[in-house]
Amino acid sequence: MPQPHDSDFAVDEVAEDIARLRIAVVNVYLIGSPAGGGRAVADWVLVDAGLAHGAAEILRVAAERFGVESRPAAIVLTHGHFDHVGALESPLAVWDVPVYAHVAELPFLTGRANFPPPDATVGAGVLARVAPAEPGQGIDLGDRVQALPATGRVPGMPSWRWIHTPGHSPGSITFYNKKQGFVVAGDVLFYGSIGRTDLPGGDHDLLMRSIFDKLLPLGDDTKVLPGHMDLTTIGKERATNPFILEYAETNSRN
Repeated sequence: MPQPHDSDFAVDEVAEDIARLRIAVVNVYLIGSPAGGGRAVADWVLVDAGLAHGAAEILRVAAERFGVESRPAAIVLTHGHFDHVGALESPLAVWDVPVYAHVAELPFLTGRANFPPPDATVGAGVLARVAPAEPGQGIDLGDRVQALPATGRVPGMPSWRWIHTPGHSPGSITFYNKKQGFVVAGDVLFYGSIGRTDLPGGDHDLLMRSIFDKLLPLGDDTKVLPGHMDLTTIGKERATNPFILEYAETNSRN
C-alpha cells in the first residue's frame, strides 16, 4: 500500500464539539467538546474510521483534541463498507472501546458476510482506486461490535439519535442532532450526489425513499455532514441535487 502523504489528511472545525477529519476521500467525525477548562480528558465519540492508512492520524488528532490519555466512549459506524471501517484495527488496539452499528450491518462486521469489490464504472471510481487488494473482504470485530439500541439512542452521544436510512447498504444509518441542526449522513446523501447502490443490499429506490422520507423532512436549514465530499444542507440538496430533482419529477408523474 502506498505511504500516506500529509495532503491525504485535513481537519476542519464544523462546530465547537464536532471536528471533521478527512482521510483521502473519506470523512470521519470526532464528536465531543475538546479537552480544556480544567478537563484533561474529554468525553467524545468517533463516527466511522475511514481508510486503513488513516489510523495513525485518527489517533494523533484524537490525542491533540481530547487529551493524550483520552479514549472515546464508543466508535459508531454509519455502515460497514471498507472505506468507513478500514482504520479500526489500530485505534481499537489502543482504546479497547465498543463499536456500534445497525443490526443489519453486523454480518459484514463479524466475518459472516463479505462485500464485493467496488465497481469503478458505477459512480464511485475514486473509491475503487484507493481500495485495498481485497476491498470486498468483511472484517471480524467479534464481540467488540454491538447493535445500536433499538430506541434510537446513540451510546456516548446523548444529544443525537440514529435514523435507519437503508439503500446504500442494508444497515446504513444517519445520526441526527435536532438541537444543533446537524445530520451525519454517511453515504446516503452527498453534496450534489447520493450513495452508490451497486453493493449487496444496495437498492436505489429504497435509498431515494430514505432520503425523501427521512432526511428531507429534517428541514432545509439542517447541515449535512457526509461520508465523502463537502458539507452541504438539506435545503441546497432539495433545490439542486440532480438525483433528488429527477426522483421528485418522476414520482410526480406517477
